[in-house]
Amino acid sequence: MVTWDSQTAEMVLHPRGIDGIDHRPWAIVMTRRELRLGEEIRHDLADPAIDDEQKKKLREFLAEPENQIYNRNLRMLLQEAWKAELEATNPLDHIYALLNLASDREELGIEVDYTLSPVELYRKAVRAIYTKGDLALLAYCKWDGVQTDLPSWVPHFTGQQGWIPIRELCGRGWHGTSVFDASKGKQAVIAFGECNPKILKINGIAVDTLTFLDVRRADVSVNDVTPANRRHIVHWLRQTFDYLSDIECEAYPNAKARKEAVWKTPILNHFNRGYLGQGDNHAGPEAEKGYNALLRDDMETQEPALVRLADIYFSHMMRASNRTRPFRTSKGYIGLGSTRAEEGDIVVVLLGCEVPFLLRKWGEYHYRLIGEVYVHGIMFGELFAHEPQIDTFHLC
Repeated sequence: MVTWDSQTAEMVLHPRGIDGIDHRPWAIVMTRRELRLGEEIRHDLADPAIDDEQKKKLREFLAEPENQIYNRNLRMLLQEAWKAELEATNPLDHIYALLNLASDREELGIEVDYTLSPVELYRKAVRAIYTKGDLALLAYCKWDGVQTDLPSWVPHFTGQQGWIPIRELCGRGWHGTSVFDASKGKQAVIAFGECNPKILKINGIAVDTLTFLDVRRADVSVNDVTPANRRHIVHWLRQTFDYLSDIECEAYPNAKARKEAVWKTPILNHFNRGYLGQGDNHAGPEAEKGYNALLRDDMETQEPALVRLADIYFSHMMRASNRTRPFRTSKGYIGLGSTRAEEGDIVVVLLGCEVPFLLRKWGEYHYRLIGEVYVHGIMFGELFAHEPQIDTFHLC
């Protein structure tokens, strides 16, 4: 099955499953095999019969980013479970079933206690992970507007999620080097409310405020697109983004910058000529050619190479814009964010996070985390070219 997977990856554009969610039935088998090898390595590291030179080589092996699969911590396992949309009769087992597999289980100090409520356990587990300075799970938080006891900074681990975090969309998953670096490698600065455990205090930069939200595209999977659907979606792409290249703004000071934002934003500045979702290629001239070819009325009559680039661009765009909504800020930044976004929401770069987030004022002093966003022009630490103002946000 792995061989079949690698072969079909070279021949097709479309991702597996509905909307690109990874439903490979053997994914859990592969995970178990990798975890077992990792356990054997950790056993050898603790074995006094293994010489120091061999242990040094094993530690160097585990330190490589691509080998983190053999040393999965709880955060990685939770991301993998999210991706596979694993289910559990008891919602507590979304944490407990993975706990004994996690390489950091002792460090986190989470005890199995079935008297806790799911809200208490999820908050406790996520708090332990965030305390280590690892904020990756924030990308899995997406407030749906329903008032619950779960803080907005804690993912809801149960049920079908129906959307994919930006990191997954760009093919990086939970391991490997970062695709984006909005906070320029800055360390997370967090604290928790002394009196209220639902409050997460976190440092970040308030970038701008949403002033305009455009219509979302037709809610159809990339695998189910008909010729009529495609024409409608291409029309949406043209109407939504192309006109922005003529609007002068502070965020993009010249026509070239505005035009670049227009064709890079719908694909999250990610373009790979191979299998969609693999690799970490930033969008370049080929992506621009694909965008221009896709928007032409005579695309079917163009040379095959351009038609191919247009098809790749279309597939990337379909995944990136799935269940998102285009927006513009007061300074003219354009991006893609949650369908729950509203005018007045604030774009914030949180220290320790790869991508920006939308926050919504909630009462006098607090904010709700609405979800992660792609904002063209601030995804690679551009805000730190000058000394930005760092504020503390109280997330509830």
